[in-house]
Amino acid sequence: MNIQVKCSPTLQMAFPEDRIHGVTEGASVYFFVEARSHPSPDFQWKRTFNNGTNVNLPSDNSGNKSNLTITNIKMEDFDNYTVSAHNNIGHWEDIKFELRALDKPHPPTELSSEATAKSLTLSWTPGWDGGPPQTFTITYSTDGNKKNISDIPDSPDSTRISYKLTEGISAEKSYSVEIFATNSQGSSEVVSWEPITTPALPSFKVNSITIEGEQALIKWTLDKDFVDRVLVRAAGKTKNENFVETNVTDFDQDPVVVGLPSGSSFIFDFFVYKGDDLLLSQPNVQPGGGGSTNLGLIIGMVAGMLALVALSVVAFFVIQKYRKPKKGDDVELTPKR
Repeated sequence: MNIQVKCSPTLQMAFPEDRIHGVTEGASVYFFVEARSHPSPDFQWKRTFNNGTNVNLPSDNSGNKSNLTITNIKMEDFDNYTVSAHNNIGHWEDIKFELRALDKPHPPTELSSEATAKSLTLSWTPGWDGGPPQTFTITYSTDGNKKNISDIPDSPDSTRISYKLTEGISAEKSYSVEIFATNSQGSSEVVSWEPITTPALPSFKVNSITIEGEQALIKWTLDKDFVDRVLVRAAGKTKNENFVETNVTDFDQDPVVVGLPSGSSFIFDFFVYKGDDLLLSQPNVQPGGGGSTNLGLIIGMVAGMLALVALSVVAFFVIQKYRKPKKGDDVELTPKR
């Protein structure tokens, strides 16, 4: 059984996606829409003038698809165009398209950024490309050092673009960053981010590592405001290829619990990240440290000192027992002498 549900038309697809054509005089273009509708709708294209008046235009329609073609474009054809669709269930509001003369691109908008101690990630929304393909150029500087990154490609669907800067980026620096767009017709105006300051490198110190069965309990000091995760690699001390890695993202754990590979002795490497940036590392850390190690050291020292004292006392009495008396040490043994 074939069941068809009636529905009013809604837009399923439009071309171009940004609904803007940039062309030269004498060229030909087309605008296209496809509706989701049952029954198939009636389409009506219009040209809308700046004074609010409009004129109906003929189009090529087939089922749920409609196509408006404009040929041999003249200067007066650069304007706004709309299309509506309706059936006996309902209709959609006018969908606007625009025909523009080729031009320089519009500048990027909605600038944002994210900084770590080792990188700047810049994001923006592309402006209209002016018709021809556009690229972007970023200029950034600090302490008199200036760098350019050119030919950054446009997004294929005019969505936001993100670009990561790493060269010349260091902790606790203020950067001035600018961007502009370029196409075959020229360049847009330059727009700037507010000055971006990179944070300091986070502090990180392993205080103690205690082995309990198949787990290691780790206490550390971490500046977690500048960190996303810490990668802990526990490896066998004799076979480094035998290791277990744990990504720690919950910094409220105390102690942090990580798994261990098979073996009896271990060595640990720590890697501190913000996003994809490796901020710092602490390799070849041995188990121990912290309060438990200090207490053991104290107990060991006391026990060693006691053993040394006992050994000294025994040695003294042994020496006294077996040493030969000297002449000056003669003792009167009988009254006659």
